[in-house]
Amino acid sequence: MPPAKKSTPSSPAKPEVIELTYEQPMYQRVIYLLLGIINGLLFFRLFFLIFGANPLNNIVDAVYQVTKPLVQPFVGMFPGIGDKGWDGSTIMAIICYTLLAQFVIYVIRLFVPNRAVQQ
Repeated sequence: MPPAKKSTPSSPAKPEVIELTYEQPMYQRVIYLLLGIINGLLFFRLFFLIFGANPLNNIVDAVYQVTKPLVQPFVGMFPGIGDKGWDGSTIMAIICYTLLAQFVIYVIRLFVPNRAVQQ
């Protein structure tokens, strides 16, 4: 007599899994790109100021000239920090521009719905 086949309980059908990915909107990518460029230049300025780079060098002078209008609104805000090698206006500019970019993205998100992409 052949052995009896074991009956396995039929497994319930697995639910279909739908993966949704969030794609960053174009406005957000552009804002982050601009923020990255601005903060990158400001970090170079800060690095050059901390280590006493020669302002007569063409690259150092170009960074100083490009970032001067970005830092100008914050000049004199923290006058004592500059004596220790740190430039308070550059640090404040980095912080303020980062917060401003995040605020702009937040405000735009209030009016533009998020889009999820089904894969």
